Amino acid sequence: MNKEELYRNAIDLPVFDWQVSLFGAYSQKVNDDWSCPIDSHQAFETIAILNGQEIVTVEGKSHLLNQGDMIIIKPGQLHAAKAIHQLKYFNFHFVLDSPLFNLNLTNSRHFIFRKNSKISTAAWPLFQELMQLNRHPHLFTSQLQAQIILSKFLSLLSHLTTVKAQPTPANQLAVSLYQSIKDIFNERLYHSDQSDLSSGTIIEKALAVNNISHSYANRLFRDAFGISPRHLLSTLMQEAAKQLLALPDNTTTSVAQRLGYTNPANFSRQFKKWTGISPSEYQENIH
Repeated sequence: MNKEELYRNAIDLPVFDWQVSLFGAYSQKVNDDWSCPIDSHQAFETIAILNGQEIVTVEGKSHLLNQGDMIIIKPGQLHAAKAIHQLKYFNFHFVLDSPLFNLNLTNSRHFIFRKNSKISTAAWPLFQELMQLNRHPHLFTSQLQAQIILSKFLSLLSHLTTVKAQPTPANQLAVSLYQSIKDIFNERLYHSDQSDLSSGTIIEKALAVNNISHSYANRLFRDAFGISPRHLLSTLMQEAAKQLLALPDNTTTSVAQRLGYTNPANFSRQFKKWTGISPSEYQENIH
């Protein structure tokens, strides 16, 4: 029996290849004179108002949020926040390396969801579950459950904020470049010589595949995703580092070599810049 006959009646399941990250999750009650200065991130940020009122200013425009409201701040957006009255809020950041999802959410007109909106009504039970997990943030079961809850939230966003119009040629090219960077990185990390994982060579290869220049690529990426190609590659490297460090037989030195670092100390510094802790501390938390 040949392969075609062997699987003639098989029903295929969806195939995916992406990383999802949740970080900076916390809840906090603050005084009425509390404020957060102007900042920007290379990830999506969600702020949900548990009690009171807050003014969140995004790209110079202020929005008053009341209890039950939530806002999603997109990558690269300048934003600031200020308490108004008896504020308690829940905050978290997330990254999903799916180019179509990021394109749709970044270009969506919906970013404030009021208390009685469909997405807020569905999202608040998930936020409550996440806040319960904050009591044991480093346990594997808590981390696994957090990923499940975050996936449910991302599914809500996918259904309710998907751009209905066909992507423009520029956005299609941005998605193609995104996927090229990801594919080249994974190919070199898992299937070839790991000595050539430098951001310059990977991005150069992706640019050549898509026949575009550095300057145009940066403009495309920022318009479509709010980040640069180099930041995408840094995110992929960070997630790969976490995966490799999670394997019990790997050391900081072996992971550094796998990721193309000739000096493990440079990798340790970069990992601490990414996560706030050293590679050895990260391994202690998960093992």
